[in-house]
Amino acid sequence: MPCKIKRFQSRPLESRYIAIFLDALFFFLRRDTVEKEPILLAMGIRESGEYEILGFYLASKESHLSYTAVIDDLYNRGVREPLLFIADGLPKLDEEVRRVFPRADFQLCTVHASRNLESEVRESDKLQIDRELKGYSRLTRGKMHWPGSACSNRSGARSIQDRYTTWRRR
Repeated sequence: MPCKIKRFQSRPLESRYIAIFLDALFFFLRRDTVEKEPILLAMGIRESGEYEILGFYLASKESHLSYTAVIDDLYNRGVREPLLFIADGLPKLDEEVRRVFPRADFQLCTVHASRNLESEVRESDKLQIDRELKGYSRLTRGKMHWPGSACSNRSGARSIQDRYTTWRRR
């Protein structure tokens, strides 16, 4: 089994990915004591639309420094042109991504963006905010609008203005 894992973790990767997701799963690990520790995951979406686990990495904690090894490993295994990285809001993680992949875009994942936004609103408004965010998510997945197109910019700006007007009154 360890040989299969080593082969998986060292296999060459494709040069180009539409998106690469970075996140951590926390598990209780027993060493001298039982502690929660992260396993850092990198998952890519190929140009064909297929999802691929690019790697998993043990780390002592989740920080931009722990993701440095992940990002460097992806580069060393052949990734050269990722279009978009999606991750949580760890400080300086976007800088680490751009250090190795300066042309890649960086986006906060919708779950973490939603949590960040909800932390700034009244408790009584959280459910409504959450519903609206999910509605936007479904709408954008249901229609294909390329970023920067006039249609998506106009409708997006109109939608943001409508939300601003609604929530400003509260």
